[in-house]
Amino acid sequence: MFLDPIKRDTYGLPEIQVQFSYSPTDWTVIEQSAVSLRKIASIIGLKLEYEGTLFLLR
Repeated sequence: MFLDPIKRDTYGLPEIQVQFSYSPTDWTVIEQSAVSLRKIASIIGLKLEYEGTLFLLR
């Protein structure tokens, strides 16, 4: 986290910026969760749609 030296909010204060990245372990857990979500949705008859990296329930 850091204060952006260029961008300001409506009160003239520097905006907070956050930078992060997922580790390979994070991606493994995310993928395992997505597999489980798809299985559960299929079992209960829920249709999932994908928009970018998001699951949308319809």
